[in-house]
Amino acid sequence: MQIYTAQTHTNNRLQNMYKYNTVSKKALVLTELIVVIIVFALMVSLVGINFSGTVTRRQFVKQANEFVDIIKKAITASAEGGKRYAIILDFDEQTYVLKEITQLYEEVIHDEQTPTMITGFFTRQCQLDYVIFDDGFDSREPMEGGTEYLSGVSFYTGKSGLDYGGHIVLLDYDGNPYSIILNRLSRTVEILSGEDYEIAEPIYRDDLPF
Repeated sequence: MQIYTAQTHTNNRLQNMYKYNTVSKKALVLTELIVVIIVFALMVSLVGINFSGTVTRRQFVKQANEFVDIIKKAITASAEGGKRYAIILDFDEQTYVLKEITQLYEEVIHDEQTPTMITGFFTRQCQLDYVIFDDGFDSREPMEGGTEYLSGVSFYTGKSGLDYGGHIVLLDYDGNPYSIILNRLSRTVEILSGEDYEIAEPIYRDDLPF
């Protein structure tokens, strides 16, 4: 009887150890599975963030380049054909409009009877922020002698190039600024990262030393 009892206790102990080891292995496998799922979820979220940032970046570049191309085409068409064009920017409506004009009168330029050649839209991915002209006018400041702010501004092209240069500031989806630099002397148009750029002031005929 004593030998039988000892064997029974031993068998029970072995069974308990087997059950313990089995439970431990199952718990370990479950823990490893949870860790793998967490790591996989983190990788998916990082890929999603990077993909989203890449898409919004491409949308900004695409829209900004389309706008720049329109400005370049207007300048080139004026130089080659002698026609005048107005590039009208609206801060409130977040639009840009290209019109062929014959007179530099605001009422004529903004008249609905004046044909519109191109209408484009700024978006959340590429937003129109403000404009600074090379004569010092800043669209963020009220008009001289008043308290009202302009809802829009215009650039004009002619056979000799732009009537006024300056830079147009756009914001991407994250609010980062980019400047479209318009140079009335060289007729160049370029887009640069940031907004802190000095604009060469125009020299008027009366200010020339000769």
